[in-house]
Amino acid sequence: MAPNIYYFTPARGDKNIGKAINDHVRSIEDDAWIVLRDCDTMFLTPNYAKHIEEIVEKYKDVYDVIGCMTNRVGMKYQLINGELSEDTDVRNHMDLAHKLEKEKYAQVIKSPTYIAGFFMLFSKKAWLEHPFEEGAIMIKKKVGNKIEIGFFDYWFSNYFHKKKRVGLATGLYIFHLYRLFHKNRTVKDHLL
Repeated sequence: MAPNIYYFTPARGDKNIGKAINDHVRSIEDDAWIVLRDCDTMFLTPNYAKHIEEIVEKYKDVYDVIGCMTNRVGMKYQLINGELSEDTDVRNHMDLAHKLEKEKYAQVIKSPTYIAGFFMLFSKKAWLEHPFEEGAIMIKKKVGNKIEIGFFDYWFSNYFHKKKRVGLATGLYIFHLYRLFHKNRTVKDHLL
């Protein structure tokens, strides 16, 4: 039997994304898995749901959180050849998604560190252990004697990285706009 997987793209007018995620996850059954995706992403193959089901079936006892590959993000190990793509022709990205799906279908490797939150596949059991921080996507958190500013997805997936339970689906590739129209990739105004 296929696992229960819920797809969610969180949003709130007050930008309390952590609350939007927690409210949604709280309402589903405890053995379910969740695909959390940014609103500026797109699946590129018609088989993505079956692909994700098979990833969960194969790795549900190995990883709590799984990321995927993309064209644009700050984490170089989630980019093809470690390079951010400026190619806006989605057909080229569809070809790449099909190629990776064919060559590395349902393959997951241990992530070298935490994963970016543009796509996160995680179990509700993981969420029960460590829910998302509530508030805007950028949060301040006291770590030791200092205040660190980071993304709420960093705090979530880094927790499981420390337990060595974060994976990266190397055959699953989605399109991500990620600051396509900003020359400065560090701009965060739209997130605050």
